Amino acid sequence: MNEELLSRLPKTDLHVHLEGSITPKTLLRIADKQNRDVPAEIFNHETMQFNYNTEQGFFHIYPLVGKFIQDSRSLEMVTTAFLEQQSEQNIQYSEVIYTAEQGNLDFDLDQQLAAIKSGRKKGMEEFGSTFNLVVDVGRQIPIDQVNEVLEWVIKRRDIGENRFLVGFGIGGMENQGLPQKYAKCFRTVKNNGLLSLPHAGEQLGPKIIWDTLHLLQPDRIGHGIRCVEDPKLLEELNNRQIPIDVCPLSNLVLGYYPSLEAHPIQKMLNQDLNISLGSDDPGIMNFTFTEQFLRLSDELKIPDSKLVELLRNGIRNSGLSSDNKLEMFSEVDRILNAWN
Repeated sequence: MNEELLSRLPKTDLHVHLEGSITPKTLLRIADKQNRDVPAEIFNHETMQFNYNTEQGFFHIYPLVGKFIQDSRSLEMVTTAFLEQQSEQNIQYSEVIYTAEQGNLDFDLDQQLAAIKSGRKKGMEEFGSTFNLVVDVGRQIPIDQVNEVLEWVIKRRDIGENRFLVGFGIGGMENQGLPQKYAKCFRTVKNNGLLSLPHAGEQLGPKIIWDTLHLLQPDRIGHGIRCVEDPKLLEELNNRQIPIDVCPLSNLVLGYYPSLEAHPIQKMLNQDLNISLGSDDPGIMNFTFTEQFLRLSDELKIPDSKLVELLRNGIRNSGLSSDNKLEMFSEVDRILNAWN
């Protein structure tokens, strides 16, 4: 796909972690405000890239970066910087995953939400892009803590200005919490009008995707890439057109596949699955959403028609209102017609 055309097209990013969006530049700004140095262990100050080259290294770096988000001001800065980064790529709307666990930070959930809300407001005013929030919990935490966070989300969402809280998800290492653990929790999610947005099938095989479908009633599945190992699951996903957020470059960074050529996205497209692209942790992983699109085009030779389909799916599968979706679809059509 032509890079200029891609830059003009309005885009959505439905799978991006707020903490994982932090770039070295943003981290340095936060550290400066805190009068702290960023250790060379975290990133190379010459290349301005985070220091790791394995999955284990990534999961070592991630919490070290998180230690710099320990107050409302730093979380607000991360949020505003995120919208600046999205705006630069003409990503008009994102669904941002935020891991809000009790005791995770030195300030409580209400303060965290206020900081994100403030940073969102500032970013929308300055840069034009916007996002809604998906609250996420790690699979390693006890189920009673998961329920506490969900209860907090439900209560806070009822306040008018917090309607940007749209979904609830689970993430982290899949072997630390199987879907059976969360079945009752996600019934509550659905009964309260939240989107069910669990990660599944990134690390473990097809069974966790089957169990997620049966027990968690997902509105979208995060990653889901190992579905290609089960023909019956592929048929099920195709028939039901369950949306899947696929993050190819993230999967490469973590070493799940050696190259884009080995990644399942081509097979998923050939099976006509309902997939859209997400960036996952673009700041810490040292790539951009735009770069991911262009690499799919350049390295896999995915035709522009398929790439535009991915882009449209991102709009269609989002939590945007029908009117907002129609507006974005119309803009896509207008730009494509003018380009052609």
